[in-house]
Amino acid sequence: MVVACAACGTTGYVKSGETLVYKTSTADGTNELPLPSANPASIHAISTDYAIDDSSVFYRFRRILGADPQTFTVLRGGFSKDKNAVFSGELKLNGSDPATFEILSDGYSKDRGNVYFGSKVIQGADPSSFQKTRRAWRDNRNLYRAAKAETRIDAATYKEDAGGVWAYDINRAYVGTSAIEPDDIASFKVLPGVYAKDRSSFYAAADGVARKIVPVDPSTFQIIDTHWAKDSSAMYWTGLRLVGARPASFKILTNVSGMDGETCYVRATRVFPGQCDIRYRE
Repeated sequence: MVVACAACGTTGYVKSGETLVYKTSTADGTNELPLPSANPASIHAISTDYAIDDSSVFYRFRRILGADPQTFTVLRGGFSKDKNAVFSGELKLNGSDPATFEILSDGYSKDRGNVYFGSKVIQGADPSSFQKTRRAWRDNRNLYRAAKAETRIDAATYKEDAGGVWAYDINRAYVGTSAIEPDDIASFKVLPGVYAKDRSSFYAAADGVARKIVPVDPSTFQIIDTHWAKDSSAMYWTGLRLVGARPASFKILTNVSGMDGETCYVRATRVFPGQCDIRYRE
């Protein structure tokens, strides 16, 4: 008999003789994994992935070292806590404070002393100012990717554009955690779609990266839609120049594909004409 709910599928705790085991079923077969040193008289499941006895707590088939079964609580997202600490799976979050612990999103959590990614402490992150922006996580000093401080920011001047693509401060422009130093940050301006400009140059954002568009004719540069742009001699997709494409004869098919005569482009790459078919007519 499966102790966990029926909707939990083929993984969970089951009775095996006088004790409890953790059962996994895959295409390769079924395994029943013992819970090390569990007390058969008191062991019982409290959720699909957690079980306790009178002295221990288990995550699946592993003991959570130091966890107190009397005060243990299952949280969401693979987290749990007792009166002394917070846990991710069977791992203790070092230095955690269960009273102030808060689960965020994208794998992040925090308490009054630390910010965590999974079970790792993000060294130097400030929990009091740690927050999600449209494109990244930040505190009052840095932008973060996973468990790493990626880019230094100036928090006092940091702003995000309403479209959620670009951000900028007094020193740099940002796309996600990617940074670029415009030629003239004082005149930096966000344009429609993925584009931006300053007094002398144009910029584009794609796949979480900011890039300067070179070469380009600033005097004739024109944004067509979110991804596509042109100048007097070239077509651009997210700032990438389509080699050989002529603006006068280029036909945009979708967000990612277009044709110039018989030449087909997907994103900024020439492909066989047959690849500009129904798959790219979004």
